[in-house]
Amino acid sequence: MRYSVSVTEEAKRDLRSIINYIAFKLKSPMAAQNLLDEIEEQIEGLAQFPERFQLYELEPWHSRNLRMVSVKNFVILYIPDIETKVVNVYRIFYGKRDIAAILSDLSKRQQP
Repeated sequence: MRYSVSVTEEAKRDLRSIINYIAFKLKSPMAAQNLLDEIEEQIEGLAQFPERFQLYELEPWHSRNLRMVSVKNFVILYIPDIETKVVNVYRIFYGKRDIAAILSDLSKRQQP
């Protein structure tokens, strides 16, 4: 069964920021477009088998079914809701960032 995919406003802002940085600061619009295409494809692909990617190991996120998928040097954080058949994409960020800080910030703003 297919899931629907919902992308939070914060994740949309993350993605715009990443793409703008690559396109304008790094002056590589083609690389930005290619990355955007890959990230969008991966997000759309979550509608099929959303639990195939790595489960975050630390609590309370593990119990909430938080999952991570990598696209090049970036990470997409999402939670598939098995009951409602909805995949919620919460954040998209550079993979070398402090994931604990990102999750702490996410926890303060919204309870997934």
